[in-house]
Amino acid sequence: ERDNQFGSCGLQTLYDRYFLHVDGRRIELPQTFFMRVAMGMALNEIDRETRAIEFYEVLSAFDFMSSTPTLFNSGTRRSQMSSCYLTTVPDDFDGIYDSIKDNALLSKFAGGLGNDWTPVRALGSHIKG
Repeated sequence: ERDNQFGSCGLQTLYDRYFLHVDGRRIELPQTFFMRVAMGMALNEIDRETRAIEFYEVLSAFDFMSSTPTLFNSGTRRSQMSSCYLTTVPDDFDGIYDSIKDNALLSKFAGGLGNDWTPVRALGSHIKG
């Protein structure tokens, strides 16, 4: 009966963007999708089953909705579930390029990025050595 809460546009969005698929075929329905997300979120809880059911209840009733990266990745082999990552870029060659690599990896599964470049010296600044 909770599937009746969806309009046609909402169902189409789930189908197009969120349901897991194998070889182009969707393998989830709305309630199995919510249960996958809930089970993934409860993995580190002491009473996983109880927490998964509680989380499923609030998701499937539309009382709460997780961010897109959580909906994409929870209950899958990709454990990234945060929607935003804030980092500080260090003022050295390796640190700058490590930050670029880290950003690429974080954004791969829909994480948003915010970088603090404050420590990096200004263009034209003196470099030791």
